[in-house]
Amino acid sequence: MPGARDNRVTSTRSPGTAPRRGRPPRASREQIVDAAVALLREAPDEPLTMARVANAVGLSPMALYRHFTDRDELMDEVVGRILMERNAAIPREGPWQDQLRAWVLGGLDHLVPCAQVVQVVLGGGSSSWVHDAATLVRILEQAGYADDELAEMQVWIALSVGGYVMAESSRRQGPNAPEVYAALAHLDPDDAERLAVLLPRIDRAFDQMHERFADRLIQTVEAAAPS
Repeated sequence: MPGARDNRVTSTRSPGTAPRRGRPPRASREQIVDAAVALLREAPDEPLTMARVANAVGLSPMALYRHFTDRDELMDEVVGRILMERNAAIPREGPWQDQLRAWVLGGLDHLVPCAQVVQVVLGGGSSSWVHDAATLVRILEQAGYADDELAEMQVWIALSVGGYVMAESSRRQGPNAPEVYAALAHLDPDDAERLAVLLPRIDRAFDQMHERFADRLIQTVEAAAPS
């Protein structure tokens, strides 16, 4: 009607423009590393991909690249976080044997559940191991090691623990007892009988192997210490 007031609200949005849905979700660098560490511990056999980490924090994979150049940089942060937690629990006082035992057992507790960290370190994909190495060197210096002997013992212990972690991680996914006993049928009868008697003892030995591994390693360090 001419002269009547039009009470309809006129939209100022351009045709075809979608309504705003608010800001996209965000996550801090620390939250992303937290999520990556949690994924490693929850599913140690699953590759830690940028897509999985992004999904865990509610982001798109491309959004992670605002915080990390690539997956290698993220993994370096993950390695550093896990080794930092491990070293924080190692005493700085008391006999070096107690400190080394804590270093070894702490490493097994933190690394066996996420052995991908060891793969990254041994493969040269992270430099965050230097903090872990510095702690070990400090302990070995208290045991009397220096110079070449210190370097050799540090490398030997690091490789021994790294190898143990990888073996223990694989063993937890290995064949079960029925499969092992069934495999005895393929051995020479004398060897099969010998091993069948020993298998229950082997199972019991594995139950206490972390502590015994640490003890044997300390004994080796003591025996080889410079006089």
